[in-house]
Amino acid sequence: MSIQVGHRVVIPGGGEAYVRYVGRVRNKSGTFAGVELIGESVSKGKNSGDVDGVFYFKTKIPKSGLFLPYHKLVQVNTSPLRPVSQASVLNSPNKAPHDLDQRISELTEQNRLYKQQLQERNRILEELQTTVDTFEAILTENQNELKMKDARFERFKTNTDTQIKELIEAVETLEQQAQENEEIYLQRLRELETKKEIQPENGDYETLKRKYDEMDTRYRTLEHEQASLKQENVEVRRERDEAREEADRLKQENAETAKALEDLRKAYDELQKAHEALMGEKSQFVSSNDSAREKYERLENELNELQAKYALLKEQSEKKPSTVSEPLVKDGELIATPAVHNDPAAGRAKWCGLCEREGHESVECPYENVMF
Repeated sequence: MSIQVGHRVVIPGGGEAYVRYVGRVRNKSGTFAGVELIGESVSKGKNSGDVDGVFYFKTKIPKSGLFLPYHKLVQVNTSPLRPVSQASVLNSPNKAPHDLDQRISELTEQNRLYKQQLQERNRILEELQTTVDTFEAILTENQNELKMKDARFERFKTNTDTQIKELIEAVETLEQQAQENEEIYLQRLRELETKKEIQPENGDYETLKRKYDEMDTRYRTLEHEQASLKQENVEVRRERDEAREEADRLKQENAETAKALEDLRKAYDELQKAHEALMGEKSQFVSSNDSAREKYERLENELNELQAKYALLKEQSEKKPSTVSEPLVKDGELIATPAVHNDPAAGRAKWCGLCEREGHESVECPYENVMF
């Protein structure tokens, strides 16, 4: 028969093990099988799957590994074997309760760890959801604030542009009027001065004197009006300068408002990116959580099946059925007697399956030292 890696086998001298390696071993001749001892035979182990510093396999329990000739292992295993897997653990009627206890303990521990992982991932998901909700509220608030500021900025910009335009037009109109008035009054003063210097050739002196006085009075009035116009011109220029300063200030405020609005837009874009990143991270955690939940449910089902199988095996082991076949009898006459399989180790304290002698075990055989 053929023994392969993964088979559960009996080792010479008693005890069971799993085959972990089949092949050659350095500095040794022949084909060897590396096994991992289980149950009470663990104490017979001589290594952890290594020989002379080279690992051919690795045992779960330190010093529970053993190497022996492959043909010796085949000799003591005459019944068909099969690899041990999840299906064989669940379906094998000869599975020892001790191994099932160990498997159930392992699955229980895995089950507990997956529960902890699920609880931790659920907690992380809740925290992510809280963070996402907070970011969504902040984004909504920023969107509303941004819309309000956009509207206020547009109104402010429109009003400011209109005021600046009106002020500039008013200043230009006043400057033009003042310049025109100044030119008119200067021209009239020059005319009066010219008339004043002209000597009359004929006419009454009194009449001329009266006209002169009138012209002088009018001249003085014009001078006074000119002074008033100059004062008004100064006021107009001052108002113009103030209007320009106000226009510059409004332009500066306009630029600052535009910059603040741009900063707010950038902050909103950053919040939007952070929100999208959180949503992606949340999706990954949800997918990972679903995968862990499926694995947890599968392990829980396997644990339940193993517990049911353990209860069934325990019930069968308590019944202790007889291993001796009944004689075959027909019509009251003995036809055949059942075959009796003699165990050479029965009744002996120690028996070696390698040299078939009593007094020592296979792992301590002084005659065939081929197990290491």
